[in-house]
Amino acid sequence: GEKHGLIAVFDQDEILYIEASNNIFKSIHSFITSGSSIHFRNLVAIIEFNISEKTAHSRSSKGPLSKKIDRRIGGFSYSVVQAPKNHINNLARAFNVVSDSRLSGPTAASNISIDSLPK
Repeated sequence: GEKHGLIAVFDQDEILYIEASNNIFKSIHSFITSGSSIHFRNLVAIIEFNISEKTAHSRSSKGPLSKKIDRRIGGFSYSVVQAPKNHINNLARAFNVVSDSRLSGPTAASNISIDSLPK
């Protein structure tokens, strides 16, 4: 059935991303599936491949960049834990702040905002 909880994505020992999910299986499937344009794949495009925030959505779901993202994501490992549905969003936010994860932490969010400022 549908299991809700937290998904943590790791690159070796480094935490990359933490997300609250209402359906853990569907979320992980969308992370690793080419053709899906989701927040996680967009962040990989922006941070790992220096793609602009404006074009990340379209480029992360198809074409050569999508294949590069697939290869990059193939090396990641995932850890999941069930958590009370009414707390998963707050838990994900708290873990992202404390861990300052490379893709979804406050430093990453600040850098994306700074990069999107007009030059």
